Amino acid sequence: MLAIPVTAHEGLVLHAHGSDRSPSWPRLLDDVIEILGGRIGRTELDVDDDARIVARIVVEASAHTDKVTAVPCTPGEGLLLSGYHRLPVHASSSLTRLRAVDLSDDHGAEQLEQWRRGLSATNDLTGDTRD
Repeated sequence: MLAIPVTAHEGLVLHAHGSDRSPSWPRLLDDVIEILGGRIGRTELDVDDDARIVARIVVEASAHTDKVTAVPCTPGEGLLLSGYHRLPVHASSSLTRLRAVDLSDDHGAEQLEQWRRGLSATNDLTGDTRD
């Protein structure tokens, strides 16, 4: 498991995934990319030289070409986009080596439980997912 930092707003939207108040920008972005002849293929998560988590969405050109473009984004934006479109999220080996949480040990399981309690405390805010 990876702990990916997101903003408070992104966290609420991710937690409320599937609600009737999804953000509108993923659909708009998808429409623009489609009009330009491409499609979003996946989100990639990695670490930079300072060990900060970075993300990019991978845009694949039309079927007639093999062109792929990586567009930098925040980790939260990449996760929101992948969740909205049910796209895969790929984590680099560098990221998993540096930031993975081992849930088989007591500390990892305790940390996960703390995150779950924190998210449960925000249930009353999940309806507010405005962009």
